[in-house]
Amino acid sequence: MLLTFPMEAKELVLGKFLAAFIFFALTLLSTVTVPAMLISLGKPDLGAIFGGYFGTLLLGGFFLSMGIFFSGFFKDQIVAFAVTLLTCFSFFLVGTSFIASYIDDRMPGLGSLLSDLLGLFGHYGPFTRGVIDLADIVYFLVWTTVFLVLNVMYIDGRNRPKARAIFTGALAMSVAIGLLFNYLMAGTSLLRFDLTQDKVYTISQASKNILSELDTPVQLNLYITPQSEMPTGMKELEQDIKDKLEEMRVASGGKVEYKTIP
Repeated sequence: MLLTFPMEAKELVLGKFLAAFIFFALTLLSTVTVPAMLISLGKPDLGAIFGGYFGTLLLGGFFLSMGIFFSGFFKDQIVAFAVTLLTCFSFFLVGTSFIASYIDDRMPGLGSLLSDLLGLFGHYGPFTRGVIDLADIVYFLVWTTVFLVLNVMYIDGRNRPKARAIFTGALAMSVAIGLLFNYLMAGTSLLRFDLTQDKVYTISQASKNILSELDTPVQLNLYITPQSEMPTGMKELEQDIKDKLEEMRVASGGKVEYKTIP
């Protein structure tokens, strides 16, 4: 029925996206009572809280654009929802270090490659720590725009002859360029802001100079007890160490590589 209204495809797609995104933002805003309670009880790191909210908005916009894109292919809303849910979950899961390491153990290099090409957790994770990088913002904005543009092209050409071939070519080109963009952007940093209270993820300038001058890759192995077997007060130790190693990896331009060995 929407296609019978006197509106262009881009107006239809943009209207659906903005309506869904505003609703998502309002539901996210309703959770501010949680950080408000933490502020009243103690002194939480406001930078990490703000970064987490900002990253969640970008992640939500990315998932919503993907869902709107898939909804154009199916008449049944339940089928569109199921396909979108599985796709979003797969994109998120393949980017986690656990899945990447699991695949690398069986097929060396494949897990890391899939994480660079398809995974988005590496771009979302820094936000939750209070670190905002322009490269991560660009990643979410570019992919959100790509899915919206492809949806406009599909809807606009549904009843036109030879439009399917044009859309297929545009889709293949967009995916190829997008995957290449992901690969080139993996591990890069354009403009980085550490919003944490004590700048805990900011490496000293001397360390940055040393890491940036590395001639050969450096492999670090982190031997640590699994989190499930850690004492309660030390369960976050592994994540804290990995966060530091991640900042070293970014500062070195990807030459510092690390792997967790339980």
